[in-house]
Amino acid sequence: MMKLETPIGEFTTDSYKIPAGDTLAVSPAIISFSSDDYKIITIDQFIQIGTDVYTPLLHQNCMSPDQKTIYPLTIEQHDSDRITLSDHYHSIILELNNLPDLQVKPWYPVIKKRTAYHVQIVEDAAGSLHLY
Repeated sequence: MMKLETPIGEFTTDSYKIPAGDTLAVSPAIISFSSDDYKIITIDQFIQIGTDVYTPLLHQNCMSPDQKTIYPLTIEQHDSDRITLSDHYHSIILELNNLPDLQVKPWYPVIKKRTAYHVQIVEDAAGSLHLY
């Protein structure tokens, strides 16, 4: 397991084994060029800023449910005053001299099962359709 302390919190990589059959879109890594120049690619944590969440993503193929891909969260700092957070869908640049209230929390890939709703269409004697 690798760790790096940043101005927004501590990040790790490889703190757990990914489930068998899951594929990583990009391998987790911590690439440190200097104290204020690094790139972290992680599936270990997510970041919450108010109601916004920057998180790794577990994608399950609906046509082949056994095919799952994990897209990581990337944290980059290439100068002393900015950090960029990027996930599969969006990114944000944080100014270190004006950091918002944020939380770094652990993340683990879990598929949440949704309840299926079955609808039955029934025609009554008068020809009207009803959903049940």
